This record gives sequence, C-alpha cells and structure tokens, in this order.
Amino acid sequence: MLHASFNIRQEGFDKINFRGTNLYVDFGAGHLAFAVMISTSGRFVGLEFYQLKNSIRQEDLRELLDSHSFLKNQFNRVLISYNTKESVLLPEKMYRENYKDQILSSIHGDLNTGVVIAESTDVADMKNIYRIPQFYQDEISRLFPGGNYFHVYSTILKILEHRRKSFPPSFIYAIFYPNQIILTVFIDHQLQLIQTFPYDIPEDASYHMLNIADQFELSTDDIPVKVCGLIDTESVLYTEIMKYFIHVETDPRPGYFSYDEAFDVYPAHFFTPIFSLGLCV
Repeated sequence: MLHASFNIRQEGFDKINFRGTNLYVDFGAGHLAFAVMISTSGRFVGLEFYQLKNSIRQEDLRELLDSHSFLKNQFNRVLISYNTKESVLLPEKMYRENYKDQILSSIHGDLNTGVVIAESTDVADMKNIYRIPQFYQDEISRLFPGGNYFHVYSTILKILEHRRKSFPPSFIYAIFYPNQIILTVFIDHQLQLIQTFPYDIPEDASYHMLNIADQFELSTDDIPVKVCGLIDTESVLYTEIMKYFIHVETDPRPGYFSYDEAFDVYPAHFFTPIFSLGLCV
C-alpha cells in the first residue's frame, strides 16, 4: 500500500458532514492528490498527496482509492483535474471532432492508448484535446460518477484568467511536481505555451526554462517567474533557477479561501496548484 507524502487534516476531520464539502482531485502519471474544502465557508480542511510510480496498474489505483473511506462519501461537488502531458490546444474555429485522434497523434504519437477527450477551455476560444489511460477514467468515474472532469491545462488557464489582474502582461508560471514541471508562458496577455516537462536533476528544470526563454526571446533579467508546487526555496532546485532568472517569486495559496491551521507548517506555495482548483467551480 502506498503511503501519503503529505497527509494534512484538521482535528475531527472524519466527523465532517462531507455533503457540505467540495473535493478537488489532481491526478497524473506521477501523483494523486485530494483536497477537501467546506463549500459554505471556503475553508480547506484536509489534503493528501501521493507520489505514484509511472508504471501504476489499474489494480494498484483501485486499491489506493478504495482504501480511503472518506472518498465514499457524497460530496457537494467533485472536480477532477487530469494531469497528463498528451494535450493539444487548438483555436475553436479549427477544431473538427472527427479528427481529434489524428491531431493528438500527430503531435504526441500513437504509442500510448487511451481515451481521447476534447473540451473547451473557456479561455481564449481554445479547444483542449487530450488523452488519458482508459483505466484512469474507469476508476475515477467509478468512484465519482457525478464529478466534473477537466485537463490540467484547462484548469491552469482558467485559474490564470481568474487571477489575470494580479499578473504582469508577460510572465512564466512554473508548477512543480515530483519529477515534472508545467510551464506556462504569457506575452502581452497572450498565451504562448503551456507544456509539461520531465526533470530528474535541477539542471534539467533550468534547461527547460532557459530554452523557453530563448525561443520566445525573453530576457532572463526582466521576465517575471512565478513558481509554486513542491519546490523548496532552500533547495538546490530553487537556487538553480535563481542563477539564471532575476525576478523569481513563489505563488502562495489563493487568498480567496481560508485554511485550517494544520496547513501552516508547510510553505504557503506548496499546495497552490490543488487549492487553486477551487477557482474553477
């Protein structure tokens, strides 16, 4: 049985009336995270984060999900963000339903099989075509048949649009997970890139960021960089990024919500990605 990297709960969590809570799920090849928020007060009261093996099997995922008795409750709302890298963003006017599989395979190949989904991003008239393994959908929908399902790029764009006034016209937004980073680039308020990159060592992450800055002719002395997720500001990884980018700062958890004091022992930017899903409802 997998053990949680983070298991944070308010005192008396198991006695909560879960019908009055929202559940947010961030699920990718390398991780699975749950966050619970009291829907009436906007207060987060629990979070669990699991680091998964890339070779996770359906039976392993089912065992993990079924081991959590609180997940069997009826929630006010459930939002699932599929955190997979196989995605293509297209202008709505260029999208053709009959060609979504071919479009995705032309960019990401056809070695991986799974369910191909197309959804509107509600931002910039873009269509997000993405693929998830069939057993992801089978197991998650089995547990949450009435859930709201989105791709992580769609949720990121919606979150950044919601917070648009708090960001400069041009910036790099970096979300860190174990061994992967999602980089989003805006220039003059226009989306230029959103993509997932793997990394094993700090130099991998800085390479991807420097390569993007070079491609878009962004000055590392000028471009603001916001980082959040599982990156320690005292780590070699953070120091490596600071070597090259002058204006780097962490993006703390959203001020739109409140948080149980159990979260206060962790850096305020650690769980920004999953807390921010609360802005997508």
